[in-house]
Amino acid sequence: MIEGLPVGLEFGIPFPGLGFQDQVIFTNALIVMALIFISSLFIVRGISLKRPTRWQIILEGTLNWLANTMEETIGSGGSRYLPLIASLFIYVLVGNLISIIPGCVSPTSNLTHNLALALIVFFATPVVGIMHIGFKNFLKHRMGPVLALSPLFFVLETIGEFSRPVSLTIRLFGNIRGEEILIAVINKIASMIYYIPITVVILPLTLITGFVQAFIFALLPTIYFAGAAGWGEEEHK
Repeated sequence: MIEGLPVGLEFGIPFPGLGFQDQVIFTNALIVMALIFISSLFIVRGISLKRPTRWQIILEGTLNWLANTMEETIGSGGSRYLPLIASLFIYVLVGNLISIIPGCVSPTSNLTHNLALALIVFFATPVVGIMHIGFKNFLKHRMGPVLALSPLFFVLETIGEFSRPVSLTIRLFGNIRGEEILIAVINKIASMIYYIPITVVILPLTLITGFVQAFIFALLPTIYFAGAAGWGEEEHK
């Protein structure tokens, strides 16, 4: 992390070919996945249709909210991609908030990590389009409505496709990394002046930022899927 501004007690599992900072991110990404896996087992064990648990209600409410958002954004049938979008949302959310735990660092504050997530969306988008409208129609959709300008439209569409993972990566990295730096700076200043850490005061901001960024990271792929499959055009026919 930034010298003189420690965000947490950094530790990483030694892994061949990775530097220390990459080991830290790799380790914390594993912790995020472990937390999600263990939490899922805990929630699944208590599932009941007659007397749902509190965590079951929260999870079902979150999934229903995401499914409704996808239906509104993509259109009818959009919720079929809920497993991918929900997985991204939950992983990014936990990854954003894990820095609250002493000794942990948000893996989403790393560019390479976020690029890996963004590439999942990048490769999934054309697959969704081809599955929905077929390869021929997907290609025609990329060529634009005017045949004479189809090469230009194709180039512009291609540039737009490659810019999306860059945008997803930088947006998530900038917000989470900036939040960690801000908290570290304020804590350092407060400790010098008042001799007390004020992370607890900033905790609500951390929770809000983490949730909003996870939602955005899950919402943008639904918009990309809608464009790839031409849902907007279908609804206007």
